[in-house]
Amino acid sequence: MTSSPLVFKAGAKAKASIEKNGFDFSNVKVVVAASGGAKWLALNKLDRVMFPMLADVKRTADNPLFLLGSSIGAWRMGCLAQKDPSKAIAKFEDAYCNTQWGEDPDIDDITRITRQVLEAVFSDNDISDILSHNFMRMNILAVKSKGLLAREARLPLTAGLLAVASMNAISRKTLGLFFDRALFSDPRHTPPFASANDLPIGHFPLMADNYLRSVMATSSIPLVIRGEENIPHADKGMYRDGGFTDYHFDMPFLGEVKGDDDLVLYPHYRERIIPGWFDKPLKWRKPSPQNTAHMIQIAPSDEFAASLPYGKIPDRGDFKRFDTPTRMKYWNTVLDETDRLADTFAEVIEKENMAEFLTSL
Repeated sequence: MTSSPLVFKAGAKAKASIEKNGFDFSNVKVVVAASGGAKWLALNKLDRVMFPMLADVKRTADNPLFLLGSSIGAWRMGCLAQKDPSKAIAKFEDAYCNTQWGEDPDIDDITRITRQVLEAVFSDNDISDILSHNFMRMNILAVKSKGLLAREARLPLTAGLLAVASMNAISRKTLGLFFDRALFSDPRHTPPFASANDLPIGHFPLMADNYLRSVMATSSIPLVIRGEENIPHADKGMYRDGGFTDYHFDMPFLGEVKGDDDLVLYPHYRERIIPGWFDKPLKWRKPSPQNTAHMIQIAPSDEFAASLPYGKIPDRGDFKRFDTPTRMKYWNTVLDETDRLADTFAEVIEKENMAEFLTSL
C-alpha cells in the first residue's frame, strides 16, 4: 500500500476532539505559519486548497480567526487574509519565483529586491483588505535586537550571532538576552498568544503605515537582508527575523482560556517542529506538549520530501546552489509534485475521515 504524501499529526486534546467529533474548520481559532524561506513552496498548492476553506467558514467579528506568521509565514498569512486567498497566493508565487536577483547580489541588492517583491505581493488595497477583514486578525512576529545584534556591521553582528547560538544551546530562555519578541497585531482584537511570557515581548498595533515594514522586519535575515529600524507605532530599535525566537513556534497559542474542541491549525512544510532558528542542530529541542496540545499539524511526509529532485523541498540555499534555469526547473517540478498534497487534503476533507490518519504530535 502506498503511504500518504501528507501526514496529519495532533496534540493530545486535538486528537481526542477529532476522533470524537471529526475535524471542523469552525473549531480552528488560530492558524500558524512558520519561517523557512523557499520551503514555503512545498505548501503552495496545499495553501490554495486550504485557505479558501478557512475563508468560507461562517464566522463573526466576535469569533475571529487569529493568523500568526514569522518570516515567510507572515507573507502566507497575509495571502490568507485577503478577499481572494487563491489569487493572492498565485501572485505571491509569481513574484517570489520569477524575480531576477542578478549575479552574486550583495546585502543591499537583496534588501532592495526583497522590498520590491513585497510591494508586488501586497498593494495598498491588499493591506487595507487584510486590516479590515470581517473575521481574520493578522499577527506578525518579528524580534527587536539587543546589543551587538542591533548593529549592521558584519564583525559585531557575526560575533553576536555566535554568542546567541552558544547560549541557546544551554537554554532557550537565554534568547531573551539578545532579542525581544515583537508582536504586531491587528488592534481590533488581542490575540490569545499575546500572553506568551517565556521570553520578553513587545506588543504593537499592526497598521497600514507599518504593515510592509513589519513584514520586511520579520524577513530580515542578518548578513543577508538589512534590519528594519524604528518601525512606526513600535519601540525604537532594530527589528529582524522573527524566526530567531519563533522559527516554527513554541508558545501558548490559545492562551489560558480554551475549549476542548478549540484547534490550532498548523500547515507546515516538514514533520519536525523546531522552536527557534538556533535550535536546528539541537535534535532534543522540541516544543512544549502543553503548547501543542490543541494543534493539528498537516505536513508533507519525510518520504514525500525525499522523493523530490535532490531529495528535498526547496530552500534559500537554492539561490546559490543552482543557476536560475536549473533552480526554476527544480522549483516547478516540486510545485507540480505538490499537487498530490493538495489532492490528499481535499479528499480527506471531502470524506470527513481525518481521524483515520491522525498520529500523535
